[in-house]
Amino acid sequence: MVDDDVSTGVIVQAMLEDHYDVSVFGDAESCLMGLDQDFPDLFVLDVELPGVDGYELCRRIRALPCSKFSPVIFLSSHDSPSAILAGYEAGAQDYITKPFDHTVLEQKIDNLLRIKSDRELLLDQAESSEQLASIFMTNLGEYAVLIKYLRSLNECSSYDDVVEATLEVLDRYKFSGIIQVRLPEGDKTVSRQGENWPMEVAVVSHVRDQGRIFEFKTRAVFNYDQITILVTNMPVQDSDACGRIRDNLAIVAESANAKIVALQTLRDKNRLLSEAQYILLVLTVLTDKYGKKYKEAHFNSTLHTEYLVNDLQSIFGPLGLGNDQEDQMLEVIRQRSDELVAYYDFGNEFTDVLASLQEKLGSLLPSNVG
Repeated sequence: MVDDDVSTGVIVQAMLEDHYDVSVFGDAESCLMGLDQDFPDLFVLDVELPGVDGYELCRRIRALPCSKFSPVIFLSSHDSPSAILAGYEAGAQDYITKPFDHTVLEQKIDNLLRIKSDRELLLDQAESSEQLASIFMTNLGEYAVLIKYLRSLNECSSYDDVVEATLEVLDRYKFSGIIQVRLPEGDKTVSRQGENWPMEVAVVSHVRDQGRIFEFKTRAVFNYDQITILVTNMPVQDSDACGRIRDNLAIVAESANAKIVALQTLRDKNRLLSEAQYILLVLTVLTDKYGKKYKEAHFNSTLHTEYLVNDLQSIFGPLGLGNDQEDQMLEVIRQRSDELVAYYDFGNEFTDVLASLQEKLGSLLPSNVG
């Protein structure tokens, strides 16, 4: 309270001291000096003050940033409309004329302090809401980057595509990093600086065996069987952001590892398919080739048996053998020749085996392969 009337100050202090801490000043200057030490929740000002009057004091109080919600009540003997209007224009919330009703003053002080408390609470809630909204929007942006990355992996058809998509994630998070993929043909270490820089290769080789997630100062490493992601500028000063980003990058690394495994599986499948197609082609050629050779050999064997019989018949004449003897000898020769041909007559069986293998392998291959 600021009032040069000592009795008024004593009365107000006695009235309020059971509920509030009350400080009384006799002039504006002493009040303003006291504000550096303790800023009141509410001001009760007289208009007529030595030196700076109550209106100017109110304006100076209102100019202070910390007075935003501190109410001001004028307690003055001036009761003209112009005096009351000047008080409101100076920034006061209420104007009470002297002599005053103690109960009214106390009620007005209670009401204004309650309003002040409610406004401060609303402001805190608004600030909290803004913070929550800001965090939500930040998280939403980070999740959007992650979702876009997961979608882009579906379109990756090579290891280089996976590496580039992962580098783009680091770019969107504003991170510097190194990515190493481990492929059947060898390791590949990539950053925005280029491929397989000796220093970057050495760094990743040192940390790739440090566990699934390894952190050191501003560096974070995410290790999986087929990939290592090293980030060099994690936001360690912001623990919440750092935790969110760490979780997101772990998902990035795990998803990239799964995609690389899928690409390797697809490549192995295609290689086996190509080899199976080649084997099927060879079997087809062999089946046809040996089928023809068998038929040709069987025909030639029969033909040569007949030639042998004819040659023997021409020889038997000069020998003076009887017909029965000639027939008997020719029958023996035919029988033995047929038995000899039968020993080597496995061509059909061999051809059947090749044809069976061909049919079996063909059934395992896609129907559009031929």
